[in-house]
Amino acid sequence: MLYCPDCGRKMTNHRSIDSPKNGGLADVYICAGYRNRPRKCTMHYIRTAVANDLVLEAIRSTCGFVKANEEDFIRLVREASQVQQEETAKAHKKRLAKNERRIAELVTLFKKTYEGFAAGLLTEKRFSQLSSGYEAEQETLEQ
Repeated sequence: MLYCPDCGRKMTNHRSIDSPKNGGLADVYICAGYRNRPRKCTMHYIRTAVANDLVLEAIRSTCGFVKANEEDFIRLVREASQVQQEETAKAHKKRLAKNERRIAELVTLFKKTYEGFAAGLLTEKRFSQLSSGYEAEQETLEQ
């Protein structure tokens, strides 16, 4: 994926008929901030052939580094993997805490709904609708 160096938006592929002096076909990546209206960026583009050459050069460079420094490369990949795993674990813990808070809220809502039903403030149909919705959400969150 390619991103605009100024606005950070994705660059999208654009192909069109071009003048014969340019080969008859324009194949470029253009900043999405420029292509969409209203324009939020200026005209940034890179020819697809140039982008392909840059990617190929990066692959060759990385392969050369791996061949010359295999142990260092393995260490770097493991460190990056460990960092990614820690970030993933942190995100899962955050989501788990959020789900646990919502479950506690649902328990409170269910109690209040039951009290409203017991006091005659809710019809049996409304109580069934609300309680089944709360129970389904709670079950989903617990899973």
